[in-house]
Amino acid sequence: MSPGVLALVILLLGAAVGIVIFVAVRRRAASSPRATAAAAGVPTDQAEVVLPVDDADPAAPATMRIVAEAAHQALATDPKVATVVVRSAGGRELGRVHRTEHAPPKPFVDVPDELLEPHARRHPGPGDPVEHRQGSAATGHVRFSEEPQHRQEQKTLAEHFDLPDAARQKITHPDDAVDIVRAILSAAGVSFEVDDNVIVSGDRALVVIRTPLHGAVGTEHLDAAYLRFERSRVRRGVVVTPGTMYAHEISRRHALAPALLHAGPDGIQRMADAAAIGADPLDFVVGVKQ
Repeated sequence: MSPGVLALVILLLGAAVGIVIFVAVRRRAASSPRATAAAAGVPTDQAEVVLPVDDADPAAPATMRIVAEAAHQALATDPKVATVVVRSAGGRELGRVHRTEHAPPKPFVDVPDELLEPHARRHPGPGDPVEHRQGSAATGHVRFSEEPQHRQEQKTLAEHFDLPDAARQKITHPDDAVDIVRAILSAAGVSFEVDDNVIVSGDRALVVIRTPLHGAVGTEHLDAAYLRFERSRVRRGVVVTPGTMYAHEISRRHALAPALLHAGPDGIQRMADAAAIGADPLDFVVGVKQ
């Protein structure tokens, strides 16, 4: 092969490689979320979250709470996102939340920082009454009302939660957290077995610590809950309680035993909301599954 022909072949090979690289880069850019959003006419600062729910009423309080929490999680994940659209698995828009320049709202109840759930963003907890705030990040959240002691005594534990009717009708002991959680799962059609304060469903377990609403959960309660989880011989578990737990203690336990998570009264409310919209409460107990 003459030098001229060899040079021509090398030139043609280089051009071919360049074309292949150019096409590959264009395809990768076109398949990126940002490019796809722009091509579909969706703003680049908007994100969409699809919940594992066939359908739900966007105006229902339970849906509004689920939407708000899912959107907050998405906003916390990507600081460039300004708006989050939450949809059902079928594509129906359930709600949208816009990022505001203001700091996120503090809990309705004045709980010390060290008592807040460590795994979740600070947000209102379950209770009553349901409060709707148009345009607010707290839209649809349930509020624990600070009532005088004599009025609090007239309320059962179950009455502090916004429960679907199907769950409320199955409660036989309204001051027992185990019975409340059992009723929520039953209303959602989840198969489970109950052994005292341990509820097992498949390879997941809930260990319910019986405490008054916002009652302090001591180390001895958490130790006992861990031992009950170990004896259940399931892969994953969540300690659930209507009480409050110290964040540093729970963070330490999560580091030592990541298979066992913890949730306070917010977790019970998330389970109730999941049951109300036709989702699996076990998928929502420690946060909104996306």
